[in-house]
Amino acid sequence: MYMPQSSSLKMLHDPSILEPLLLRREIRKVRHDSTISVQNHVFEVSPVLIGKRVEVRFAPDDLSEVLIYDEGAEVTRTKPVSLHEKAMVKREKLAVRLSELDAEEE
Repeated sequence: MYMPQSSSLKMLHDPSILEPLLLRREIRKVRHDSTISVQNHVFEVSPVLIGKRVEVRFAPDDLSEVLIYDEGAEVTRTKPVSLHEKAMVKREKLAVRLSELDAEEE
C-alpha cells in the first residue's frame, strides 16, 4: 500500500470477521437425506436445502466445522455426522404391516 492511501485504511476491531473470507469454497448438491460430503466427511444440513446447490466454506486442514451458504448468505455452521451414532438411534417401528396393506387392496 502506498503512503498517500494509508489514510483510507481502517482497523478491524474483530479480526474473526475475515475468517469466512479466507476459507476454501466448494459447491455441493444437498442429497435427498439432507447431507453433503466434503473430503470424505458427511455433514448434515437443513432439509429445506434438499436438491439445492450450496456453497461450502471450510479449512481443508480442519473439518470439525463447515459453513453452509445459500445464495451468498450464511445459512448454518455444521459439524460432521457420526455415522456410528446415527446407526445406534432407535427407530420407531411401522404401525402397518405389509400383509395388512395387501388385504386392503383386495
